[in-house]
Amino acid sequence: MNDYRYLSTLQRLLKEKPGHPAAADARKVFDDMMDLAPGKGRQAQPDFDADRRKVASAIESLLK
Repeated sequence: MNDYRYLSTLQRLLKEKPGHPAAADARKVFDDMMDLAPGKGRQAQPDFDADRRKVASAIESLLK
């Protein structure tokens, strides 16, 4: 549930701040996360904590 909230928050911030200097990088993080599919797109074991940190970092960058 928290992962959904993180992604929803990032999506909302991207809509609210399309011209923000960090928007392009944040958009890439969002798009990369949304493109993930079970069993596809990864060579190794998923690292959910690392993914969560990337999304949180993108959110923080849009709040500065």
